[in-house]
Amino acid sequence: MDNRRRLPLLIATLLACIGVGLPAVVAAQAITACDWEVGHPSDPDRVGPGVSSSKVDTERAMAACRSDLETDSDNPRLQYQLARAIVYHADRNGTYYEEGMVLDADLMAGFLDAAADQVSGYYENMLLGALRRELAGLTSP
Repeated sequence: MDNRRRLPLLIATLLACIGVGLPAVVAAQAITACDWEVGHPSDPDRVGPGVSSSKVDTERAMAACRSDLETDSDNPRLQYQLARAIVYHADRNGTYYEEGMVLDADLMAGFLDAAADQVSGYYENMLLGALRRELAGLTSP
């Protein structure tokens, strides 16, 4: 086969490969400030690199996640990340929700589902217990 006959075949193959990859690019979620600040490195749904718990700047992370949730309040990834920042903040400062951090009840309901899949062991028990206390109106263990 000469080069003139191969060129259309090569172009068709290239266009087919590009066409297959386009839906994945369109479906990709944009990385948010919340993702940059407190995205969990083991989260299978993360859209950024992830931040280890020891490197999370909790004040900045809480502010970023609250801001992102104002525009995307039904996003379970952002809800989980906000709760992660709040728990790390409470753990580091020994406050355990005594600072009056109150999340909207709708946010809490959405987060409980996300937490069951994404948090394990100690943090799962701590997060879910703290969220249940918060929903019940209690502020400390």
